[in-house]
Amino acid sequence: MRIDAHVHIWNSDTYIEDLIRESQKLKIDKICLNGCPFIDGGNQERIIHEPLNNKVRDAFLKYPDRIVGFAHIRLGRDRAEIVDEFYIAGFRGLKVINPLSNYDDKEYYLIYAQAEKYKMPILFHTGIVVRTDRDKNYNVSSARQRPVYLDTIARAFPELVLIGAHLGIPWHEEACLVAQANPNVYFDLSVSPTSGWWENKGISYLKKLFYWEGAWEKIVFGTDVQPEYMEISMRMYQDILDSAGVPPVVQDKIYGGTMAKILGLGKD
Repeated sequence: MRIDAHVHIWNSDTYIEDLIRESQKLKIDKICLNGCPFIDGGNQERIIHEPLNNKVRDAFLKYPDRIVGFAHIRLGRDRAEIVDEFYIAGFRGLKVINPLSNYDDKEYYLIYAQAEKYKMPILFHTGIVVRTDRDKNYNVSSARQRPVYLDTIARAFPELVLIGAHLGIPWHEEACLVAQANPNVYFDLSVSPTSGWWENKGISYLKKLFYWEGAWEKIVFGTDVQPEYMEISMRMYQDILDSAGVPPVVQDKIYGGTMAKILGLGKD
């Protein structure tokens, strides 16, 4: 089974159909679609006020065998009870980004406790966040999204699965050590397919990061791109895994086996 753990919804009338079509072409069986607004360019203000979680819900109701809903929750703005509402509505995970304080602020513990209760994994943006011309209005800070804060949460909520996006760019070593220390923490390697980030770092850099036994098993596959770039993102993953000599059995876990277990989908 192949599962894309990191896909944002876009405010487009044809987006879901485009996503389904491309995922079928690439043999991606399931998509963890989140309601976090993918903000860029002149559409920022319009998109951020759209009820995108509702669009995700519509998508997984229409395509229940292919789409797994991850609700976007705003740390510091949304009340903890909204997790109950998301779960009842059929969402099976949460997505967080741009908190108003550090991820491990105890103000958010009620939200994490509810997610743990419902076995809803949380996808955290970790590392530098893309800059927009609206950041000053939303109190955006990359420093609050360092991967080390996942360590605090993972220890306080040992049954809660945490997935850090982007391997905490640029705090990669910090991210790897957090994953090594905590059995309930995973990361994806998603970056912009045109950034050249991992190509610039080189495979020797990644090998040094993933030096311990079982390190690659803490990685899950996630593209974090629009449908037209998913194939490029997949090729990046494959190049990295092949160049690092990751065995096929571990690659199978990265591409879907681990997420299937996290989501309770049974044996792949």
